[in-house]
Amino acid sequence: MRRTDLRQRLAWLSEDALTDIILALHDHDPSIGTVITAMLPARLDGADLEALGRRVTSIVCGVGHDWRASGVASMALARLKALGDAALQRGDTHRAADIFVTIAHGVLPGYLGIRDNESEIACVVGECVEDVGRCLAACDVPARRLRLWEALFHIYRWDTLEHGGFGMGEPVVEVLRDVATPDESVWFADRTLAVVEALPTEDWWGREFGGRLVLELLDGRIDAEGRLDVMRRTGLTVEWVEELLKVGRCEEAVTVAQDADKKNVVRVADMLEKAGRHEAALKLVADHPSTVEPYNHAVQRWLEARGRPVPEAQIRLGHLMTRFERSVTIGAFRKLCATAVKAGRTEQALGHALLCVRTDRVADQPVRVRLLARLGRFEEALAVLDGLPDGNWSSAAEATAMLAEGAAPEVARGLYVRLVERWDARDTKAGRQKVARFTERLKQLG
Repeated sequence: MRRTDLRQRLAWLSEDALTDIILALHDHDPSIGTVITAMLPARLDGADLEALGRRVTSIVCGVGHDWRASGVASMALARLKALGDAALQRGDTHRAADIFVTIAHGVLPGYLGIRDNESEIACVVGECVEDVGRCLAACDVPARRLRLWEALFHIYRWDTLEHGGFGMGEPVVEVLRDVATPDESVWFADRTLAVVEALPTEDWWGREFGGRLVLELLDGRIDAEGRLDVMRRTGLTVEWVEELLKVGRCEEAVTVAQDADKKNVVRVADMLEKAGRHEAALKLVADHPSTVEPYNHAVQRWLEARGRPVPEAQIRLGHLMTRFERSVTIGAFRKLCATAVKAGRTEQALGHALLCVRTDRVADQPVRVRLLARLGRFEEALAVLDGLPDGNWSSAAEATAMLAEGAAPEVARGLYVRLVERWDARDTKAGRQKVARFTERLKQLG
C-alpha cells in the first residue's frame, strides 16, 4: 500500500482506533516501543530549556540497542532542533543558540549506552554545533560569545579528547576556524592543552588530535621553542622528533623517539634514518615492545629489510602473550615467563600479564600470587596467598618462597616455616620429603 493511501485510511479512524492499532503493533513486537516513544509529539516551544533537555534525554534513553530506533530518534531530535532553526530565522540568535546547545549537551550523557546506526544522532549534534557557529558569527557580546565557546568546548572535550571521536567534535573545529577571534583561539587552545596534559598516555587519540589542534590554533603566536613545548606536553612524538631533527638537535630527537608508540615507531625510525642516525633507528625498532606482537608485519618487514629479522623467541613470546589473554593458567604463566627470559623481554611479559590477571576472578588468584612475587611485590603476594583455598596454597607458597630467597629472604623464611608445619602435620612419605627439602632451604637461608 502506498503511503498516501495509508494516510487517507488512517485519517478516517478515531483516536481510540489509532491507539488500538499502535498497542497491537507493540504487543506483536515490544521493541517497537522505542520507535513509538521517539516519535511522540514534543509539544515544546523552545522557551522552557529544562523541559527541552528532559525531552532530549528521554529520546536518547529510548534508543538503547534497537537497530531501528536511532534513525527515528534522530528524526525526533531534528523536530526539536527545528525550534532553534525557527528562532534563528526570526533573528533571535540568543534563543536559537540556547536551544542548539541544550539539544547537543542533552545527547552526550546517554550516548555511550545506545546504538547509533550510521551516526544519525551524532549528525544531529554536529548540525547543532554548526548552527551555534552561525549564532556566534552574529554575536558581538564578549560574555555571550565566551559562554557559547564554553558550550562548544564541552562537546569537543567529551567527543574528541575523552571518548575517541564520534564525529561531534569535528564541526567544533570548523567553527573555530571560521568565526573564532585570535583571543578566542588562544583561549580554546589553553583549555585543550590543559585537558590533553591530564589524559593517560595510552589515550593516543585524544592526545594526538588535541595536541595538533593546539599547534594549529597557536600557529604564528608561539616560537619554535613554544611549539616544541606543546609537542612535549601533549606527547606528539612524531612531530616532536621531526621538529628536533629540523633544527639539528639529533641526540635529543633520538631520546624522544624512544616514546614512539607501535603505530608510529616505523615512521619515526624512517625519520632518524633520513637524518643519518641508522644505528639509532635500528635499535629503536628492534628494542620496541611491538616486535613481540604477532602479525606486526610492518615492524617485521622493516627489520628484515635491514638484515635484522625478529628473533624466533620474540615471535613465540608474542603468541604466548596472546594466548595468555584468553587463558590465565599457571602452566601458561610458566611458559610465558620462560620464553620471556629467552627473548630478553621479561619486564614486558610481566607487564602484559599484570593487565590480563584480574583481581575479581577467583581462578586467577594462584597466578596472581606468582606474578606479584616475580614483580617483587611480596607484601601484595602474601595478602593474596592468604586468601587462597588449601588446595592451591602450598604450591603457591613454595613458588613465592623460591622467588623471595634472594630479594626478600625474611619472606622466604616465613613461608618455608609455614610449609614445614603444614606438611609435617600430614605425616606422609611425600610430606616428609617436602619437610626435608624445606628444612634444607631454611638452613641455606641461615
